[in-house]
Amino acid sequence: MNWQPTLKNDLVTLRPVEEKDLEPLYEVARDPMIWSQHRFKRYIRSEFEAFFDDMIAAKSSFIILDQANGQFIGSSGYKIINGFEDGIEIGGTFFSRNYWGGPYNRTVKKMMIDHALHYVEYVLFHVHMTNIRSQKAVEKLNGRKISPSEFTDIPAKSNEHIRYLICKDCGPELPEMIHSPGHSYMAGPRTTK
Repeated sequence: MNWQPTLKNDLVTLRPVEEKDLEPLYEVARDPMIWSQHRFKRYIRSEFEAFFDDMIAAKSSFIILDQANGQFIGSSGYKIINGFEDGIEIGGTFFSRNYWGGPYNRTVKKMMIDHALHYVEYVLFHVHMTNIRSQKAVEKLNGRKISPSEFTDIPAKSNEHIRYLICKDCGPELPEMIHSPGHSYMAGPRTTK
């Protein structure tokens, strides 16, 4: 599985993050308003550098570029979750405020979800309870809130996070077996399209 491909459409390019991206990405991230609903204050240089180092080490993070002008507009990434082999998390996403309120976040997440669902059954989002903007964004992608009693094998980030799930073969409702504690969360065989 390739968790760090280059993904493109007419609006954006997502490409693997590289060491040389630190300065241009920090120019985007240094706006305190971006982080106003986050528990992290990544506009502070030392916090951003720790975040950036984690992005490099993960080998599953992206730089988001505006396809029209090549500008850095943010980042996002996948996170492999131990014990949840048929799922992947998407997180660490942020955008320049110039790109809020338009099609960018939805487009990026849709591209990442579509790529992930070629390899796994589930995409997971952990959103901090104070980050209303991100909660609404995930809900617009048809992310379904899951309770702490569902998917108990997935380690919770904290009691302050809301978990959302998108699944490949689910209709408007999650499969009944997901709602039943003690049952497997796997809905079917993994594909390798």
